[in-house]
Amino acid sequence: MPGLASSVARLTPGCSSGAGSREGGENGLRIPDYDLVRRIGAGAYGEVWLARSAATGVLRAAKIVWRRRFEDDRPFQREFEGIQRFEEVSREHPSQLALFHIGRNDASGYFYYLMELADGLEVQSPKSKVQSPAAFEGPDTGAEAGVGKSYAPHTLRADLAQGRLPAARVLEIGLALTEALDHLHRHGLVHRDVKPSNVIFVNGRPKLADIGLVTDASDQCSIVGTEGYLPPEGTGTPQADLFALGKVLYEALTGLDRRQFPRLPPEIRAWPDARLVFELNESILNASAADARQRFQSAEEMHSELALLRRGQSVRRRRLWNQRLRALQGIALTTTTLLLVAAGGALLWQKWRRAPIPLSAPGPAEALPGTRNTVAYEAYKSGLSAMRRCNLAGYRRAHECFTGATKADPQFVSAYAGLFQTYLMDEDYDLHDPPPGKTEQLTNLPAILMRLAPTNAETHAALAIERFLNDWNWSAAEQEFKQALYLDPNCRMALTYYGYFLTRQRRADEARPLLEHALKMDPESPLITKFLGHCDYVQRRYGKALRLYQHASDYDYSYPGSHYWAGRANLALTNYEAALVEFEEHEIRQGLLAESLQQHYRALHAAFQKDGPPGVWRKYLEEFNDDKARAPYWYAECHARLGDKAEALAGLEEAVKQRDTVDNLLVDEIWDDYRKDPKFKECLKKVGLLPWAH
Repeated sequence: MPGLASSVARLTPGCSSGAGSREGGENGLRIPDYDLVRRIGAGAYGEVWLARSAATGVLRAAKIVWRRRFEDDRPFQREFEGIQRFEEVSREHPSQLALFHIGRNDASGYFYYLMELADGLEVQSPKSKVQSPAAFEGPDTGAEAGVGKSYAPHTLRADLAQGRLPAARVLEIGLALTEALDHLHRHGLVHRDVKPSNVIFVNGRPKLADIGLVTDASDQCSIVGTEGYLPPEGTGTPQADLFALGKVLYEALTGLDRRQFPRLPPEIRAWPDARLVFELNESILNASAADARQRFQSAEEMHSELALLRRGQSVRRRRLWNQRLRALQGIALTTTTLLLVAAGGALLWQKWRRAPIPLSAPGPAEALPGTRNTVAYEAYKSGLSAMRRCNLAGYRRAHECFTGATKADPQFVSAYAGLFQTYLMDEDYDLHDPPPGKTEQLTNLPAILMRLAPTNAETHAALAIERFLNDWNWSAAEQEFKQALYLDPNCRMALTYYGYFLTRQRRADEARPLLEHALKMDPESPLITKFLGHCDYVQRRYGKALRLYQHASDYDYSYPGSHYWAGRANLALTNYEAALVEFEEHEIRQGLLAESLQQHYRALHAAFQKDGPPGVWRKYLEEFNDDKARAPYWYAECHARLGDKAEALAGLEEAVKQRDTVDNLLVDEIWDDYRKDPKFKECLKKVGLLPWAH
């Protein structure tokens, strides 16, 4: 599955500390290898700058912490040690704000760290829209004339300036931030200043910023934090972080100031999401209780309760039954009759606990995969039928039908999910001529799904696909796949593409049961059958893989993708004549001109008859006319098969730049002998596949 266009920002880790330092800020502030574009934030101890790599142009956020703003050396040193500890865990989990480099300049009296840049708000427009950091990348024109001039970070505080958020959105933010705090606390660290302005969005995901305040949970440090978010006992503990998070969620849910906690707006019962608001408020009251003994004891406990709400269960009803059970159990100590009643109550509670409770009627804010619009539903059914044809005509028809369904009902979640899959058709089915605007739609459609149905499994599956194809952010993608299957273990899109995702990392033993499950749901799917073939291919069982690829063709003779991979399996088995036949069949199924194809493949067969396999690859290279930019990955593979390692690596470097098929670097057997080469490892690192190159 070839990669998508590079319009989305890439988190390329690291920056050197060598030559190329740039100046800016106060007192000749210097960050090695970075231009400081302009200051975008300030606090009591430091400031945040928009920083651009002098080498790559990638934008980061640079936090500068000044020694002179501390009364003595100890708190300054404690902040530096805290950031060093956090750096070790910042890239372990997608919930954390990733740090890329830490440094200090004792001569000038500051330390700094470079981190992920928040999504941007276009502040020049009255209708502010969230933009990714990639939207600000461009030529090195300076702060005043070019990049970053209108950048402002997207924070939760900016969102709350527009009013309260939908309860479903608050729930998703709570789940993400409890996950982040749980990961932080498990490493013995606490945040100490959780508040809306310190919640930023990176590629749409909420993360905790101002990590300079992170410190060891055992540190006896001075009180820090922000008034209104501090618990009575003070900050510096995991429970204090949860207290502050409860206040943050209170503000987001109600639109009120945290100092008004626990008051609720008088008009709350008229809100369309009132049922979920009341449920969420139960968890918020627990998180921010004045008595620490009444609060959640851990971020994990709070996350688990919020997860119950996401599954449609009722926190309020659960607590009511717990109270009744405790009362019954107390009375049961004095009477056998009441003991039996308590047992019956426990069984009844188990029944209630297992039964999902809809928190509100389906509506635009919490759209379910259905519609009451008959025109939209008929178009959607036609789209499903067309998509099963697995050929270009079918997918064009499916795209037309799903587009029509979304126009007839703009809240129709499943129609958007189907439309998203049609934009994957050239990857899935190796077809030419995909729908126009594909790259933009593969970014836009997950955002639409997230807005309409943030707790829908297909939403998270689409986010996962976009994140590993667009961003090469494999860890974030895997979390989204897991979230999708947590919401719906039978989500076919999640099962199918998570299986594919795992084969790119050669994790075939994990991929196979997912794909087998998906195939049980759709027993004649050529796509899923092909992906199952990939499991054997990456384990170098080419004969088994070939049989599955051929089996995929049996389901649908017009399906091109199975022929392409059958050709690759034959190459691995050194069956060159059979491989060329499959490659030709693959292109015929795409509707390419038969006459030109026949001439092309006659020439390839003749080259093989004359010079064997090298003749085939030299013939392919003749067609390139040394223009490796046309198809750099194939160019690199041709040179690799001819034993020209230098040209092969040069082609791969170009393929990485163009995002051409490089998610296959661990799949294609031709690169097995390259894995120890430093240049090849650098390519793997850029693509994000290095951790699995063993």
